[in-house]
Amino acid sequence: MKTKQIPGLSNRAMWTLAAGITALAIVAACSSDESPNRKRMRDPGSKAGATGGGAVTLKKVDPATAGTISGVIKFEGTAPPREPIDMSGNAECMKTAAGEQNYKEDLVVNDGKVEYAFLFLDVKDSYEVPTEAALIDQKGCRYQPHVMGIQAGQTLNIKSSDPTSHNVHWIGRQEANDESNFAMVKPSVVSKVFVPEEGMLKFKCDVHPWMGAWMGVKTHPFFATSAADGTYTIKNVPPGEYELKLHHESMKLAGADQTVKVKVETGKATTADFTLKLK
Repeated sequence: MKTKQIPGLSNRAMWTLAAGITALAIVAACSSDESPNRKRMRDPGSKAGATGGGAVTLKKVDPATAGTISGVIKFEGTAPPREPIDMSGNAECMKTAAGEQNYKEDLVVNDGKVEYAFLFLDVKDSYEVPTEAALIDQKGCRYQPHVMGIQAGQTLNIKSSDPTSHNVHWIGRQEANDESNFAMVKPSVVSKVFVPEEGMLKFKCDVHPWMGAWMGVKTHPFFATSAADGTYTIKNVPPGEYELKLHHESMKLAGADQTVKVKVETGKATTADFTLKLK
């Protein structure tokens, strides 16, 4: 670094002054563009960490004035047979699977009803974050559950119940949910907090390529995943008119991403069914 001599200052003083200016510049650069994840790590109570933006007023759910939305996800036509998973190359996975045949979960249809559809309201407001943690488990060399939702800012416990090694690899669209990849070599738990995602977070295991899961991260609690019988229920929805959206991971399906308008009234149940079919 070159410095111009200022009359009356010694070389030692000049170098001290230059070093001080450089240090101030580094501090300013590091603090001027703090990411939401970094802010949350520095200040876990920050509301910016829960929403991905500045401080906001978080709304509360009021069950006394709320209604519910429920329905069934139906399948039109004949569903293709599910593809079996071959775990024969991994003795530990075969052991944890208890000898049962496992099948891929990209399209699960039971008696004409679709499991693992993700439904959510198109709500922009941010709601109070649950204090209890959500859980995704690696059990039997599978992610359980396969599809789920959490609130932004809510703690997610990523667990491995298996004695074998897994590799947790998630991929998000938001920069703050940057792609991450780490090993879990024994039964353990790792905690993580995410900011809202427009799409779905993809979880996979690079050690066992059949392992996969999808996660919706919303600013509110108004979401649900269809059960094995195709049913879903979204509880404690404030009265009003909304767009209800359905997402399904399968690219083979027509109607895998649908939107319908629903009206919710206090103390009443609103029904919204969906139908999916092969393209």
